[in-house]
Amino acid sequence: MTNTTHTPGPWSIDGHSNFLDVAYSSGRICMVECEDDQQTREETEANARLIAAAPDLLEALVQFVDEFDGCYADGEPAMIKARAAIAKAT
Repeated sequence: MTNTTHTPGPWSIDGHSNFLDVAYSSGRICMVECEDDQQTREETEANARLIAAAPDLLEALVQFVDEFDGCYADGEPAMIKARAAIAKAT
């Protein structure tokens, strides 16, 4: 359905001191800074997990749209949201 040019997954998280690296097999995707505050650190870790899951989420969503495109009415909210998310990511 779409031609992505992002770094292929899987991506992982490597934590050290106040930084979390979201990385792939041979390099860093991004670094997420953690604050000392516990609640902020938990939120930052959740953000890093979401970033690391991005390639898998995109792949699953593209597969869903490809497989079920004709099964839903054109105005189906879930399909509209799925297409919009794919467009935003690609």
